Amino acid sequence: DSPAERRGGLLAPVDADHDPSGHAHIIHDPSRPGPENRSRSAPLRPILEQRPLNPPSNIPAASREARVVGDAALDPLVESYRKLADVFHELLSEQSLDDLLQRIAGTVGELIPFDDITFYEADEGKRELRAVFASGHDAEKVLADEPFSYGVGITGWAVEHREPVLANRAELDPRVRFVADTPPDPESLIVVPLLARGRLKGTVNIYRAGFQEFTEDEFLLAVRFGDAAALAVDNAHIRASLERQAQTDPLTGLWNHRAFHERLRE
Repeated sequence: DSPAERRGGLLAPVDADHDPSGHAHIIHDPSRPGPENRSRSAPLRPILEQRPLNPPSNIPAASREARVVGDAALDPLVESYRKLADVFHELLSEQSLDDLLQRIAGTVGELIPFDDITFYEADEGKRELRAVFASGHDAEKVLADEPFSYGVGITGWAVEHREPVLANRAELDPRVRFVADTPPDPESLIVVPLLARGRLKGTVNIYRAGFQEFTEDEFLLAVRFGDAAALAVDNAHIRASLERQAQTDPLTGLWNHRAFHERLRE
């Protein structure tokens, strides 16, 4: 949800194998589509390069040169996956949930250019979604919007089915839900449910205004990044819960003696 939403798509399985040159290939196998996404076209194959300092001498120089040329053609995609790997540790080390969401938004912007981004927090008890972070043109309206139920809108559909969604021209999607007081302008949308330890934490919604569409590779990258973001959000929730338990009395819920005096000193 936000000014508009889009339609669905799922990540296909990936197989890994290693060749003698020291390259690790992550290859999408179009003959083994995921059960939820059999109709999707096969994405571009990402190749993560781990080149040894001294290539094995039994590999002809011509073969090595051909491989280098092939890898160079995929450099932007390779670089995106390298950045994704680099930020995993940084996300998991973030202490504050607010700081974490800000960092996630900044990292997504480096990997996948966007115009707007929104994080929705899931309330499993009420089965509702509420915007807790928004950046972009309609950020204030998005944050002021009322919580909405699972199954409502494209975001609600993604949560209900626990499936990521790629929806170019989201305003035309029959599932779309518009945020109050926002125009139904053309835009593209990626929705990634954030799942950690089998529990729904919320969603990250990435938007592009106008007719700028997301590619399949960008969609797959967003889904992969969502895995790291979900773990980081879960980690931040656990830390916040432990801090509350350390500062409050388990029976009354009031500040304990130590926390009370720490507050006085502040």
